[in-house]
Amino acid sequence: MEANARMQPIHDYPELAAYSILISDLVGYGDSQPAPKNFEYTMREQAEAVKTLIDTVDIKGNLLLIPHSMGGPIGIFLAEMLGSRVKGIVYTEGNIDFNDCFSSNLVLTKFTYDEYVNSGFESDLEAMRKRG
Repeated sequence: MEANARMQPIHDYPELAAYSILISDLVGYGDSQPAPKNFEYTMREQAEAVKTLIDTVDIKGNLLLIPHSMGGPIGIFLAEMLGSRVKGIVYTEGNIDFNDCFSSNLVLTKFTYDEYVNSGFESDLEAMRKRG
């Protein structure tokens, strides 16, 4: 299952209906087109590509970046490029090695994908709410 298909449930939350949501594959990953010949796949180049996408689809107003995993450093570069338009960053599962993957490791060992989508995500949210 492609990353964008896994992210689709985000559109099912009525609390997010007032927001524009852009989910993209990085250059060279998922359903993205082949990279330009001189593309070196650096974090900065990936951020530049995401900025180009944001500019191309003409996203206006404030932005909240939610980079995942390797997207963490890309999100930092992107925030620098976009400046004051970025009102926050939610850094999800930013990691350097497998030992940093606490939440995803928990999900992989505790739930099947369908179980997590159907009930695990909500139970994780409730546990986080209780922890404050």
